[in-house]
Amino acid sequence: MPRKGENIRKRKDGRWEARYEKSRDQNGRIQYGYVYAHTYDSVKKKKLAILCKNRPQTNIGRKILFRNLNQEWLASVRYTVKISTYTCYETLISIHIIPEFGDIPVKYISSDSIYRFSEKLKKEGLSSRTIKNILILFHSILQYGEKQGYINHLSQLEFRYPKIIEHSFNIISQENLTKLISVLCTDTSRFCLYLKEFITVNVETEWIVM
Repeated sequence: MPRKGENIRKRKDGRWEARYEKSRDQNGRIQYGYVYAHTYDSVKKKKLAILCKNRPQTNIGRKILFRNLNQEWLASVRYTVKISTYTCYETLISIHIIPEFGDIPVKYISSDSIYRFSEKLKKEGLSSRTIKNILILFHSILQYGEKQGYINHLSQLEFRYPKIIEHSFNIISQENLTKLISVLCTDTSRFCLYLKEFITVNVETEWIVM
């Protein structure tokens, strides 16, 4: 079965079709090319052969700044994600990543600099989930740079994603719930009457959580 994100599909005529990025127009929109075969494995090999042939190896060693690589990456995903997702990308990049790596040539980004960046985010008080999302976004941009031939050491870079601790919720005991309802029964304010009704309804559906 084809994996999600490979841009490979089976046509109605029984052939397999693989789509690949062929070029870009003046507005940065992707122009796609297509290859066909009678089996999934065959069409995948054809696509990989074309991608390897077209890969711009001459870019290796070029001192492209991270901010310039980021602009290219943003243009490449502009029409492939939701507007809200794209806006989130721009915000995280402009606030956190660009100030740290914007003026650094991507070939000089190291595991040590990534680790220091992660530790800096922790000191700024960001949650583990936010830090992980930022690092994943950072890795995606560098991964794009590798595909374009700007860097060739991505596999050597270490991204230490923080562990995310899931917080559990404590369900209110029947004893404390009875006490709460008793207190609410003595208060005739509109808020307490509404809260009493809310609790009573949700106790019946057995999902009240405090």
